[in-house]
Amino acid sequence: MAARSRSAARNLNHGEKPVGYSLLQAISRSEALPPKLSARTVPSLFQVLAFLGLFALGCAAVRWQPGLTLSVAGFTCWFAFILIVLWRFCLVIVGAGRRFGPSSSESHAKSLPEELPVYSILIALRHEAGMMPQLAASLSALDWPVDRLDILLLIEADDTETMRAARDAAFPTGTRVIRVPPGKPLTKPRALNYGLARAVGEYLTIYDAEDRPDPQQLKAACAMFEDAPANVLCLQAPLKATNGASSWVAAHWALEYDVQFNLYLPALASWGHPIMLGGTSNHFRGLM
Repeated sequence: MAARSRSAARNLNHGEKPVGYSLLQAISRSEALPPKLSARTVPSLFQVLAFLGLFALGCAAVRWQPGLTLSVAGFTCWFAFILIVLWRFCLVIVGAGRRFGPSSSESHAKSLPEELPVYSILIALRHEAGMMPQLAASLSALDWPVDRLDILLLIEADDTETMRAARDAAFPTGTRVIRVPPGKPLTKPRALNYGLARAVGEYLTIYDAEDRPDPQQLKAACAMFEDAPANVLCLQAPLKATNGASSWVAAHWALEYDVQFNLYLPALASWGHPIMLGGTSNHFRGLM
């Protein structure tokens, strides 16, 4: 598997056309999936009719029973608010309890395979020329063999400034600057889908231009995948805001990140609930 990944990386670096080129073009136009699976046409006709029906029912209730309607609406809102507060309080208690449990960080080195696999890193970029030096330094600091890294900088076709800055920055050897063909919508998911079709790693992660990942993050994720059951296909690395002391708003933003990744998500994971993934630092396996 590792040899296959290295061979594929060499082929792409030398400009060969990757297998499935028609799929790449379809993804670049967001046409790889049937239209019925797309969210382009929302709201649907059923949703519009349902909303109009509920609106008409509410208007009729206010017209004929205004006092009762307002009382019911007020009680419903307050009841929902109390349930949310209690739910989050429970998550905080469970998440705080898990912080005192055993940590798996000490076993990361023991869990790593003898030969590290190829790790793909996808970074969707648009108007991020000023972030290229910091991003290059952050990726260069990752504690992972450079010949086992498959870094793809996914830049929209019309963003020549970022393209130029990416080529001038000191990214790790083998980094590929990928021009995402023109297409609609101009979104991060479209660019990541295009990059995913060209990734060659056994593991894959997504970063943003402003991210400064911990140098040990790839090894920690790989070790956790090695120890986890086969049905665990995704890991979410915790995010931490670094500008919490700059303002009142930034402090609350940093606090929200801290609670979300250190309390809420660990509690949800311990209960087997679905995890709310962020837009960066998600790690996946099973690509090859």
